Amino acid sequence: MQPRRRAARRLHLAQNYTGLAVGSHTFNVWATDSAGNTDATAAAQTWNVTTSAPGGTGTIVRESVSQATNTTSSSTLTIPKPANTAPGDVLVSCVALNGGSISLTGAPAGWTRIASVTSVANPKVYGYYKVATASEPTGYSWTTTSTTSGGAIARYSGASGPDATATTAAGGAASSGTVPSVTTTTANAMLVGCMSVNSSSVTLNSPAGMVQAVEAGARRFEVADGVQAAAGASGAKTWSFSSAREWAGWLVPLRPKAQ
Repeated sequence: MQPRRRAARRLHLAQNYTGLAVGSHTFNVWATDSAGNTDATAAAQTWNVTTSAPGGTGTIVRESVSQATNTTSSSTLTIPKPANTAPGDVLVSCVALNGGSISLTGAPAGWTRIASVTSVANPKVYGYYKVATASEPTGYSWTTTSTTSGGAIARYSGASGPDATATTAAGGAASSGTVPSVTTTTANAMLVGCMSVNSSSVTLNSPAGMVQAVEAGARRFEVADGVQAAAGASGAKTWSFSSAREWAGWLVPLRPKAQ
């Protein structure tokens, strides 16, 4: 007597499922024979699958910073290129000037202005950005009416440029300064802000949810940043000062590169 052969079992793994919501899904999988009969005695195998939205975004990382100050009057402020700058990095600069009748008169080639805060006499603060190329100079020079000044550049990987228009604000002598909210359109945007005060020695404290990238003077300023996980309003950002001073600042979000 020949033993009865058991039909071979196979799994149907090629089934396509469309229209699934973003998130986690559980599938129960049974074996079938070549005739399509399910083995009722076999336990189902469980598969857990996570789906994500198309066109997801990456992560923005601050990689390095550079800074420069003119503690005596000069008509040129040259900020070094941040260390290890690579093609595609986004560079964000803050330039703070000892106000009065002075002004910023020129920016380096390839830089785009994102903010100009000149509504108080002192300080005056500006923001610029550029996407790095394969042939960047060793430094970048801004020209001004002769004055003391300071500036910094923060280098970010994983960013593609501004995600929304910058907000700005300035005020008279106070122990804090608040810049209005920006509204991001992309998850995981990097908020970058600069605050300057009318002093060469006052200490600035970063807003909640942001961390200091650099703080320097001749006109004391701080660049701070922080990732905003969900798209939407960032909320106003407030810097506090160790002593009451006139102040000026701006805030801009950077958009992550699409993956």
